[in-house]
Amino acid sequence: MDEKDEKALEADAKVHGAEPKRKFIDRIFPPKYDFHGMLRQQAELTARAIEAFVKWLEDGAKGPAEEFNKLKKEADEHRWHLEDELILAFSTPFDRTDIYDFSRQMDRIIDSASDTAKEMREFNVEPDEPVMAMADLLSKAVRALSDALQKLESDPTEAEKLVPSMRRLHKDVERSYLDAISFLLTGEVTMEKIKRKEVYHNFKTVMKNVGFTVDIFHRVVVSLV
Repeated sequence: MDEKDEKALEADAKVHGAEPKRKFIDRIFPPKYDFHGMLRQQAELTARAIEAFVKWLEDGAKGPAEEFNKLKKEADEHRWHLEDELILAFSTPFDRTDIYDFSRQMDRIIDSASDTAKEMREFNVEPDEPVMAMADLLSKAVRALSDALQKLESDPTEAEKLVPSMRRLHKDVERSYLDAISFLLTGEVTMEKIKRKEVYHNFKTVMKNVGFTVDIFHRVVVSLV
């Protein structure tokens, strides 16, 4: 069957709107879904969103984080599109559950950063040295994740080499968090300290989501090498 016949079958399926026909045609002529490319784009949006979040902190965390919120919305829309394509795809470059989990976990990185920004505004907590230290480590880890995604399709072995550095950054945030909490809890406990402790814990949560994402990424790498 030539390309003209294939297009005629696809057009007929669209006219009648039957999903079973769509699935049947996809099995005969599987469409090309670039899941590697979609994940690379989502990882880049995630890295840019976290960098915008850090810039908002550097500016004193005053007012809404407009650039961060814009990138968050763009990343959400991209993830929804990826999920739609995943439902339609007959085949995927690696386990479809890993594609879904990886995309969803990257979304949680941005969501937990958004929760942190909201609490800082609600609690009127200004960025301090521990906050900026954890934010810098977070940004580096997410950027490393995006860099690793750029290499995954062409050279998974090379991509895997970035995993240890991401895990070290995760541990560095854990260390920074414990140091900050230890210092915070010395002396009298005040409402300001309680609010700041909650913000510190939120940064730990954001980085924990990065850690979960790295674990899924490493599982994908192992399946491809």
